[in-house]
Amino acid sequence: MSTTRRRAGAGASVGGGPSWIDPGNITASDDTRAAAALSNFAQTSAQLQASSMTIIAGDPIPAGATITAGRVIVEAHATASEMQFQEVAFYLGDTIVGTAAAAQVVTDIGTDGLYTFSPTAELTPAIVNDETFNVRLRGKWNSGGSITARVDTVEDEYDWEPPESGAAPQDSGARTAAEMVMGVV
Repeated sequence: MSTTRRRAGAGASVGGGPSWIDPGNITASDDTRAAAALSNFAQTSAQLQASSMTIIAGDPIPAGATITAGRVIVEAHATASEMQFQEVAFYLGDTIVGTAAAAQVVTDIGTDGLYTFSPTAELTPAIVNDETFNVRLRGKWNSGGSITARVDTVEDEYDWEPPESGAAPQDSGARTAAEMVMGVV
């Protein structure tokens, strides 16, 4: 089994809710962060989108490989307790791929910690290597007062088995990755 880990090459604030300030700061573990200020009980931020994923460990995932697991790793902290990350999921363009991971409460207050999420999705090399593939998450505040969610980096990681040698030829790629996600045959 092989493992490939990638880091966001770009960040954006997408959709409704308080916007992420400086979302492009999620591309390096350098203590410059994207931040979303949440001030109301049960307030949810806009989506923080990580895209243009660049390999930082392992090899590119080849066509014909079988992806056995996918994870999202977020380096982050909050300014107070009771903040959580939710709706952490894989996307192809604006279409969710699979199901979002369970929410996690942020336990690191003031200093960064690593949070690993496992969205449920049937991923293929064509999907994760597609230029529109991205990862998204939201911050949610579960108490009174105000809080700031801060994200330093967003990475994705995949375990995969290489294609079998002598295996039947793979799909020619006549369908786009988006068509495969949407079930177009």
